[in-house]
Amino acid sequence: MVKRILVTSAGGPAAENVVENLRIPDEDIDIVGCDVDNYLLQLSSVNKKFLVHSAYDVDNYIRDLNKIINKEKITMVYPQSDIEVLVCAINREVIKAPICLPDTRVIQLCQDKGQLYTYLKEKGIAVPEFKLPTANDIRMLCLSESPNYGIGVWLEDVGKPTEHTRLWDDFYPCWIRARKGAGGNKAYVANNWHEFRAMTEFYKSKGEYVEWMLIKYLKGDDLSWTSIWKDGELLTSVLKKRIKWVYNRIGTTAVQETIVNQQVNEYCESIVKALDPKLTGIMMIDLKQDTDDKKFYITEINSGRLGTVNLFFGYASRQIYHDDRVNFAYILTKICHNEPLPKDMLRFNALPEHLFWLRHIDMGYKLSYKAKPQDLYTP
Repeated sequence: MVKRILVTSAGGPAAENVVENLRIPDEDIDIVGCDVDNYLLQLSSVNKKFLVHSAYDVDNYIRDLNKIINKEKITMVYPQSDIEVLVCAINREVIKAPICLPDTRVIQLCQDKGQLYTYLKEKGIAVPEFKLPTANDIRMLCLSESPNYGIGVWLEDVGKPTEHTRLWDDFYPCWIRARKGAGGNKAYVANNWHEFRAMTEFYKSKGEYVEWMLIKYLKGDDLSWTSIWKDGELLTSVLKKRIKWVYNRIGTTAVQETIVNQQVNEYCESIVKALDPKLTGIMMIDLKQDTDDKKFYITEINSGRLGTVNLFFGYASRQIYHDDRVNFAYILTKICHNEPLPKDMLRFNALPEHLFWLRHIDMGYKLSYKAKPQDLYTP
């Protein structure tokens, strides 16, 4: 049977990397793509392209998917963006082709970092210190004036002005993040509550209601753990360190290196098992090191999809093993089609340590081996 895969968000880099991964194996895979952007969709290398409604327009979006599925005889839907992953998970029973995503509850939990941190903490999983301001906290923080306590003071008990405090005044500096959204959505470091108030007022002036969270400012290394699961069994995983970002940290990594850290591997595995002991699908966990205790802590989870770096895995798998045992996108299609999985997959450290994946906008990519450095010349 020829696999006929529908990849969503086909006009974006993460989906295009999925497409490139699916072209690596020695197998005839027909790839169809869809997107909401009629310009960027032209950049996709899929075999056939379809313009669809936004996933926020749920009914029309699902209708569009089913029309493509029927027309192209699709054997698997591969959603790629957060909103499409969530909408497809919720509507998986009415989508007319197989889909391989974690449980809807898990996806919803992972797409709200506030709920995720709370859930993991209750399960006994270590998370960074965090605060979840309520809507009333934000309202009181942003008061233009308060006759009892001055400007911008938050009352612990509104209407009963006894003891008062500024909003967790001793928690700064800290990360301020939107609870929902990928790519470090609205994330920044606030040095005091005045800066937090300024940002909340900024988005308020734009008519945006943002659910905020405050997280301990972790200053250490950035890691990312990519894994794929079937029926609660970890099939394979790769841990890598982010070293440089495209144009000084815009959410896309330019340089990353595979590393080995068994403590982090086991920590990430425990997180997934706490979320769902029978999980099937892809789980990507981002982590940051706390320089106070030298430990790594979860920052967020991308559940059900791969990030923009995912070509690294399929490409390196061929270079190192000459097969597809670390091609996460391809492995997911094997799971979805109930086919035998690649042999010799390693649960942890599926790629050797010190592989560097280098990339930049409009410059392609390169796999570099630390053990075999290029000859470089200094003037």
